[in-house]
Amino acid sequence: MDLYTPSADSGLFNLLGKLFALGRAVDATRTGNVWTKRQALEAVLDLAPQLQTAIISHDAWDAAGAALHNQIVAAAQSLIRRYIEEKNFTYRTLNQALEVIRSDLVAGGYYFTASTKSLTVTPGAANQGDALIAVSDRNGYGEPVWIYPETINLKSDGTRLTVSGARASTLGRGDRDWPQGSGAYFTIPLASLNQSLLANPGLETTSAANTPDAWTIHTGTPGTTIVITEPEQQQIAITGNPTGGYFVLTWTDPLGKVWHTTPLGPAPTTSDIQAALRGIPGLAAVTVSGTNPFTVIFEDTPGDIAHLQVINRLTGGTNPQVTVTTTRAGDVLSYRGRSLKLVGNGSEQTTLYQPVRLSPGRVYLFFARARRSSSATGTVNFELRRSISDTALADSAGNVKVFGFIVSDPFRTGIFLPSFPVRQAG
Repeated sequence: MDLYTPSADSGLFNLLGKLFALGRAVDATRTGNVWTKRQALEAVLDLAPQLQTAIISHDAWDAAGAALHNQIVAAAQSLIRRYIEEKNFTYRTLNQALEVIRSDLVAGGYYFTASTKSLTVTPGAANQGDALIAVSDRNGYGEPVWIYPETINLKSDGTRLTVSGARASTLGRGDRDWPQGSGAYFTIPLASLNQSLLANPGLETTSAANTPDAWTIHTGTPGTTIVITEPEQQQIAITGNPTGGYFVLTWTDPLGKVWHTTPLGPAPTTSDIQAALRGIPGLAAVTVSGTNPFTVIFEDTPGDIAHLQVINRLTGGTNPQVTVTTTRAGDVLSYRGRSLKLVGNGSEQTTLYQPVRLSPGRVYLFFARARRSSSATGTVNFELRRSISDTALADSAGNVKVFGFIVSDPFRTGIFLPSFPVRQAG
């Protein structure tokens, strides 16, 4: 028996194709209009109990369909066994037989067209924050993997992600609803910048003005075409020599929720104000320095952070007041903390790079966030190269891995780029 014959329909895959076409037709009938009409009967069963006989008959018909499906599978396995034995091999297990067939397919230059599939991530309506999920349907060698058609739910408690697939452990291959789902259930820790393969991935530290640590500037001028933004800085001043009472600082987060500090006395220290502000979600990294006025630097916060407000309940002294002024505005386009700001001059191809070492057999996902000013144009590319002078690397399928986007949307955040399979270290 040949693997495939173009005209005689006598090859293994000619016959398997006819068998599986019958199986698909049977399943389409069992799960299509017939099943819909059966459910319609069940909905009115209380009005006409006599319909129960039709439902019982349908159960028998459906069971016969399952039996036919199982017979189709058994017939397919018999054909595979015949193919192996006609090669004068001893048939031992189905898995071993399939491995022989796979080798013959490769040797004959055959391939299978991949099934159409897609993976989408839909955020829950009640979500808060801007965490994103990266998904891939390829393994560490860039090969597509088999996936179930299902909805997988993901829920975070702030430190871990719980993954719950559709439960289908009791279904057999002959069941109408097979496969229904993977039944997957596990937890994984949330990723952070500290786990990045890149050094200084958030561009928070600099070796010189507008020069990010661990990054080499190949083309560009620090301070002109390459700028590192600075976080917002505000100043808190207490006047009037209060002797009693308290004041409270309030801050509105990006979602519009107003947060309050614990009450602060008339003569707070730098540590008092810093601890109070760090108790607010989103301000855990702020630093406070100086002694009345106090300087607050909003580290690791959005560039367009809201101004601190004051609830003043100070007493004593002479008209005691607490005022907050902005001494350095954050960059409105900065996502969080410090950011790399590329300033085009119409001709320069600004280029920064740093070395990374990848391991074989692993999936790597690249994630970046970007925003633009209203007048910005051009393209931003992220490339993986063996050296700065080489062209971008291609994967095993010949796809050149240049991850780029056109600077068009005013806010381009949450850019997940395709996975890159690695076959050898380097």
